[in-house]
Amino acid sequence: MQFARLARSAQRAGFAVDGPVPQAAFLGRLGITERAQRLMSANPQRAGAIEAGIARLISPTGMGQVFKAFALRTPTLPPPPGFG
Repeated sequence: MQFARLARSAQRAGFAVDGPVPQAAFLGRLGITERAQRLMSANPQRAGAIEAGIARLISPTGMGQVFKAFALRTPTLPPPPGFG
């Protein structure tokens, strides 16, 4: 609900609003899975820790849904990466 109030205030001030988007969707659009795979390939000894960290960030029962991404921008700019 706080995002809705912030969005209304920002829009009244002339900003464009993107989000809120669940963290899992936001990070997914930024390519977290592909980036993690490259990182694990380059650091096989740390692959388990990297995989666990990614799972924690995008878990549908945890941080992936609890945390949200939200952006304010000048209306003439396109939506930032992760929101489109």
